[in-house]
Amino acid sequence: MLRAFGRLVAELDGTYIPGVDMGTTIEDLAVIGTVASDVACDRTDPSPWTALGVFCGIAAAVRHLDHTDLAGHRVVIQGVGHVGASLAQRLADAGAEVVVCDIDRARSERVAASVGGRSVAPEEVLGIACDVLAPCAQARVITTATVPTLGCRIVAGAANDMLSERSCADELAGMGITYVPDFLLNAGGVIHIHAIRSGWDHARLEGVVMGIGDRTGEVLERAEAAGRTPLDVAEELADERLGHPVSVPL
Repeated sequence: MLRAFGRLVAELDGTYIPGVDMGTTIEDLAVIGTVASDVACDRTDPSPWTALGVFCGIAAAVRHLDHTDLAGHRVVIQGVGHVGASLAQRLADAGAEVVVCDIDRARSERVAASVGGRSVAPEEVLGIACDVLAPCAQARVITTATVPTLGCRIVAGAANDMLSERSCADELAGMGITYVPDFLLNAGGVIHIHAIRSGWDHARLEGVVMGIGDRTGEVLERAEAAGRTPLDVAEELADERLGHPVSVPL
């Protein structure tokens, strides 16, 4: 199956470069790379860099709301695979109270024990009273049905496409919940891939990934000042950087 996928990638002639994502490993990418013309993440796992960027963004969101650091804040992580587990450790090291869940209960309990946190059942996770909900697994967990059930003040995590539809951003804002767009937070892994290909040293890579925190702060400040959602502002900044309008409907 992986080789068949690699053959499809080869037909695209470099327009798509696959990398590690949920449910895959660097070993899987190495197999794809035996057939595809180009792959990323076949030797090095970018997950810790994704986690670093998410951590910096969460810290920035907490500073924006509370003008303080993460110590004593409760963060609930939904999904503790490669990224979620690394994020849990960083949060615990910063003094946050960490709550985790995963469909693999044994893994959830193992990560919780390793960071001095606690594990909860997947069906409980969205409603837990917390400062930050960090989805780090499946897409589209924030829906028009789940928004009213959320127990958090901030939604900020690594999962792609957290919102099931664009209107959820407005619904979150209406409930006083700060949403940090996923594409702003989870860029660390892609930055890592670019760094390897460009020959960056560790210090440069780390500095650029940690800059995700600065960008998060900028987006939240702009959104608050303009009375707009962080999603609108983040997309506007992306347009400015790319130099032309971009529209990608959810």
